[in-house]
Amino acid sequence: MQNRVKLFFEEMSVKSDYEILDYGKNKNEMEEIAKKRGLKIPSKDIAMFKCKYAMVNQTNLNGCVLPKEEVEKSLETLNLKAIDKDHLRQSAVGMWLDSKLVGDDIVAYGGFWKSNFPEEYEEIKNRMKEGKMKISFEAWGDREFNKDGSYNLKNIEFAGGALLFDTEPAFPNAEVMTFSNRTLEFAKVIEDTKLIKGCGDIASPAVSLKLIKKITEETYSTVEIPNDKGYDVEFKRHTKKISYFSDGSESVEESDSISTDRYTSAQIEDIINEEIDVFFSSIIEGEDLVDETMSIEKMEVLMNDMSDEVAKKKMMVKIDELKKKKEQCKKLDYKERQSLSDNDFAIVANVENKKTGKPRKIRMFPIKDPVNIANALVRLPQAIETLKKLDISIDTVKNKILKKARELNMTDLLKSHEEEANTLMDELLKKYSKASIEEMAKFLDVELETIKASIVTKDQELAAKVQEITTKDTELATLKTEKETILKTIEESKLIVENSKIELEKVKAELAVFQAERDKKLNEEKAVFIKSRKDEIGEYAKDMSDEDILNELKFENAKLKKERDEAVKKASEHKGLDAGAVIITEDSTTKTRKVVQEKAWQTK
Repeated sequence: MQNRVKLFFEEMSVKSDYEILDYGKNKNEMEEIAKKRGLKIPSKDIAMFKCKYAMVNQTNLNGCVLPKEEVEKSLETLNLKAIDKDHLRQSAVGMWLDSKLVGDDIVAYGGFWKSNFPEEYEEIKNRMKEGKMKISFEAWGDREFNKDGSYNLKNIEFAGGALLFDTEPAFPNAEVMTFSNRTLEFAKVIEDTKLIKGCGDIASPAVSLKLIKKITEETYSTVEIPNDKGYDVEFKRHTKKISYFSDGSESVEESDSISTDRYTSAQIEDIINEEIDVFFSSIIEGEDLVDETMSIEKMEVLMNDMSDEVAKKKMMVKIDELKKKKEQCKKLDYKERQSLSDNDFAIVANVENKKTGKPRKIRMFPIKDPVNIANALVRLPQAIETLKKLDISIDTVKNKILKKARELNMTDLLKSHEEEANTLMDELLKKYSKASIEEMAKFLDVELETIKASIVTKDQELAAKVQEITTKDTELATLKTEKETILKTIEESKLIVENSKIELEKVKAELAVFQAERDKKLNEEKAVFIKSRKDEIGEYAKDMSDEDILNELKFENAKLKKERDEAVKKASEHKGLDAGAVIITEDSTTKTRKVVQEKAWQTK
């Protein structure tokens, strides 16, 4: 979860080192900064100072962490931003000249306009020497929350900083006020002044106010509105007496005093009217300012000081009305809204997110309890344009709210709305109770024409809705037919796949039978073949295995041995050779060769 925020890092005041730079001692450092910014130093008008802030990757008292990588990317955004006095934008006293990251320390260089503010400059020097100087940086960023409740500040942009003269840092009690999608964290009470010119004096009633600053994202400008502290009836008066001399010089005498002046009736009336306007404008704009306006008790105290009784009674009526509206406009916090069901809202609609294109749900006007219902009825007219965009009838929404009111037995509220509904008819009856028949007939004719026109419009709207529904029905029927076709195709595809599987199993079975029969036949043929070879070579096969018999070379060897032995035996039988005689045998090829040679050479 992320929020764009502006932070005042006043905790720097207790975790930083500050020093005024001296040209004799810090010459190189100052010249480096001056070269970057095109400054001529030393200068009679500008005093350079340096601060070192050790808070990178640490959690401050507000749970904020400045990640080092984010600081590295953003430090240049501080350059040339204003140095204010006590965060008062109109009181700039210098500017930030440069900044860098040294290890885990932020080092920033500022330029103070010492010739413009000589007294403040002396005070700054003394405070820095004593280690009592307070400096605060301002920075924009996105909050990325951690599980422990702390958060990292991302996409940082430094907005400037301030020298704190009159304000003590108060981070342990810092307040967070949220407006729209932006937040300003601050922790101090500052003084707002109003100048009253007259008779050469300038009187400044210094009224202590907490400032609610509504941030404008594009320009970072502020709108300041007083909160529940209100206006003091008794206040300090700061007076400046200015004397002008002929040589163009001037002198200023300043003094403080406690004024016993009180507001006039007209002033009090203006103050209360201003607060009431702030309250109601906050409702219209949807801002959570209702609890930040002046308390009703404070208004009543002011009202009692009014001397004009007529004006006081007018204020009493307004304050009573404000009490009612304030109760009606009680708002639910985020968790309470999230816990409600859709039935507990007057408006529930699904729309398309313009950024992502994804659907999102809109829920408006909680109606869970009587306070919510009263609030919903008060604010419903403000939502007319939104309802038009959502194509929702305001009457439909109003009827839903009133239905819920009936369920909760809110008789007073229902009675008031019934009276409103009957007001128009009562006025018409009153207007025409003494009218002539002709006037009444004319009036009724006009009303009938209006009703007819309304009926025609409704009929046209109904016809358009019927046509729209018919079109949708046709589209649905087409989609249904397409769906059935697709389902049928899928079913047929499943059957084809199943048949293919069965066919494959059948082929596998037939192949197994064929292989078995083939192997049997081959084995039988092999046995016959082996037997024929064994018969052919006779006893020469007794020491040979079936594999040897099938081996062509081994079989041929055995066969030749048999033929040789038979030839030797046969020769011995015909010639009666003695045992051991050498018998020369010739094969047919050799014998043929010899015959050819003899004939060729005529020899024998």
